[in-house]
Amino acid sequence: MIITNKDKIKSFVEDFNENNIQQSGYDLTIGADYELQNKVEAHVVHGEKFVVPPKSFLKIYTKERINLPDNVSAMLTLRSKYSRNAIFMNSAKINPGFKGKILLELFSSEYSTNLYLCPGEDKLVHVTFFEHEHCLPYDGIYQNQDKQI
Repeated sequence: MIITNKDKIKSFVEDFNENNIQQSGYDLTIGADYELQNKVEAHVVHGEKFVVPPKSFLKIYTKERINLPDNVSAMLTLRSKYSRNAIFMNSAKINPGFKGKILLELFSSEYSTNLYLCPGEDKLVHVTFFEHEHCLPYDGIYQNQDKQI
């Protein structure tokens, strides 16, 4: 079942922002730590506005930390304003029991225009939460993921 109750969603999201609640979930804000790669160079930067040019690969953490109980999972989808600009994201699910920031992996195709992003402000992805009756909690290598890139 999809969880739409604002209080429940708030309990899953550290750094919760009321303005990020949507009809079926929550829009996650990009954090300050990212790595941008293209054919020529790679940049690892912390906390400043930046441009993602076409044909680039971006790894960026969310500002928010997700804390899921053992009976809740989540699915990330790229917000449509970015996919309409030929930006693609690796599909991602968040397993029950996961705790940590989410590392987003995006590719800007040759057909996209420059993408201007501001850490702490721009919302790249939407997260939808699902409640389950029975499931195994996450115990993988990305548990408590809060590292800088």
